[in-house]
Order: sequence, then structure tokens, then C-alpha cells
Amino acid sequence: MPIIQVQFFLQIRSRPSINNHTKRFRQAHGDNNRYLVHVWSFGINYSVSRE
Repeated sequence: MPIIQVQFFLQIRSRPSINNHTKRFRQAHGDNNRYLVHVWSFGINYSVSRE
């Protein structure tokens, strides 16, 4: 189950709509907040893999 959830999460993250939202977020808040997205995604993957 956890592996399927991670794959589903990665598929959603790779959608063009998510990429466009990320670009708008960077333009609004600056490139300095890129690491927040990576930390957030890592937290999701880490919590799912532990279950």
C-alpha cells in the first residue's frame, strides 16, 4: 500500500498543472522558497514510507 501511495503522489506531482502552479508560486514568493516544496514533498514521502 505505501508504495502505491508514493507512486500516486509522484504522478500527481509530475502533472503540468502542478508545474504551472509551482511556477506561479516561485514568481509570487521568489526562488528562495523552492526548498520548502522539496522539504514538503520529502515529508510526505517519508511519512508514507514509514507506515
